[in-house]
Amino acid sequence: MMNKQIDVAIIGGGIAGITAGLYVKRSNLSVIAIDRNVFGGKLAKLGDIYNYPGFEAISGPELAYKLMEQAEKNGVELEYGNVLNVTKQDNGLFLVQTEEHFIEAKVVIIATGTIEKQLGIPGEKQFLNRGVSYCATCDGPLYRNKEVAVVGYLDTALDEAIYLSGIAKKVYLISKVRLEDIESSKLPNAIKRPNIDILAFSDVLSIKGTDHVESILVSNLETNNEQEIKVSAVFPYIGQKTLTEFLANLKVETRNGYLVVSKDMETNVPGLLAAGDTIDKKLRQLVTAAGDGCIAAATAIRYIKVRK
Repeated sequence: MMNKQIDVAIIGGGIAGITAGLYVKRSNLSVIAIDRNVFGGKLAKLGDIYNYPGFEAISGPELAYKLMEQAEKNGVELEYGNVLNVTKQDNGLFLVQTEEHFIEAKVVIIATGTIEKQLGIPGEKQFLNRGVSYCATCDGPLYRNKEVAVVGYLDTALDEAIYLSGIAKKVYLISKVRLEDIESSKLPNAIKRPNIDILAFSDVLSIKGTDHVESILVSNLETNNEQEIKVSAVFPYIGQKTLTEFLANLKVETRNGYLVVSKDMETNVPGLLAAGDTIDKKLRQLVTAAGDGCIAAATAIRYIKVRK
């Protein structure tokens, strides 16, 4: 069977990937977007979104459906599939291998996003979007003047705790490591915030509530003493994982697991671009992902036209 020929192959069907697909297609190039789960990416798991331009409020699944519908109406080919490998051939074309077939593309855009590492404790899944959130920037304003908890000790956890301290009445920062073992330049800023209470060398055992988060059970790892703390929200920040294992043969430059790109979304491999949460950047929001997708598309269009 002959390989499928395409101008641009986009791996990932979230907001970055779909945005890139729309811009590429409107430039009269052929484009396919491949996703192994659901188009819309993380949107499918989000509750109501209040900070996406054009909508006072819209649910994640509804926005995901609108993206998919818009992509199909504009002729972006959508394919469900698992990408196993991406290589670059001697003729300069990329070969994308899925479980079903091979696709030859002039440009590949990686927009596979990330998945959050979960606490794996009782109540975490039950209260997702009902007090459990992995995005303080998105959902923090919902808990203005309330008490919340941030779980983690990495830079992202401290960043979000500091951010939330400007909104919430009180922020509990719960760290599995001792205070002296937190290696972050953000720590002094967190310590000096009067409404951040750092519970070091502690672990969250469970998240409790009825219809919404009401409290967390926390254990001191040194004394094994347990205490129940009343909070309205829990923000786990114990790390994220990128989904780019299929790039192993291309030796793409990464930083802390994220793809390193230029301002034009170019990786160190010519013709291989990346956009959205999978790239190394400071802010991961829906609007920034859309912007990344637009820039990646513009770079892809320019790359192809220069070589015609």
